[in-house]
Amino acid sequence: MARDTKRRRLIRIYDDDVQSASEPAQEGVEIYSIVRDRTVVDRQLDELRLQNKLRMFKLLTLQDGYAYLPIEDYRALIDRLVLAQQEKGTAEDRLAVFQWYTQRLLPTCTGIDISHADLMWHLSRDDRGNESRERVAEAHISLLLHVGLLTRHSVPDRFLFAVPNAGPVVKGIIAGRKELLGMLTRRRHPEMFMKELEKKKLHSSPLGVRWHVRDLLGSGTLLQTQTTVGPLLRVVKKP
Repeated sequence: MARDTKRRRLIRIYDDDVQSASEPAQEGVEIYSIVRDRTVVDRQLDELRLQNKLRMFKLLTLQDGYAYLPIEDYRALIDRLVLAQQEKGTAEDRLAVFQWYTQRLLPTCTGIDISHADLMWHLSRDDRGNESRERVAEAHISLLLHVGLLTRHSVPDRFLFAVPNAGPVVKGIIAGRKELLGMLTRRRHPEMFMKELEKKKLHSSPLGVRWHVRDLLGSGTLLQTQTTVGPLLRVVKKP
């Protein structure tokens, strides 16, 4: 139990100043800045994913971007989507797809994507793996796409599992990286002490300076050196 708790803390380390993220998903490269051994990180994340304690999502607009979300947080997000759709007057027979998605699909499909055929198959099975009486239609798939639980893959007839409303957060990550690096590269020497950088405020990202520093350290774009007056951050490569 203690080991599992330690792993959950690894995933759920977040800045206090994250304001507009739809869910506190953790980006893979940021975790690398917290735990130096990437092999250990990858192995533990994969174990949690296969145990269905953690969902992994590909961030399409980030080349190195994967987000991780504890399964209970993902389920809570889905519950809020159901309430929002009920308030909009979505028909009950269409709302059933959220229950199928949560109870039939998530426990057995732990990857980042799924084919159309497999999606239909899993949604149409009951707890015993038998074909359910409820008929799964394309309208159900369209609803999952509409609310953002699925997004279309670049490969035909495949979907990526997704976090709804992640777009603004991903946009903030990209813009925040650019803004923070701009602060450093405009200097005569592209470096700054951490205590000085923490006083800065990012205008283009809802994520704080500390979050972006960890992100850039994890990707290897920044190098941190310990000095007698505190950590010194230096740009060592372009992202």
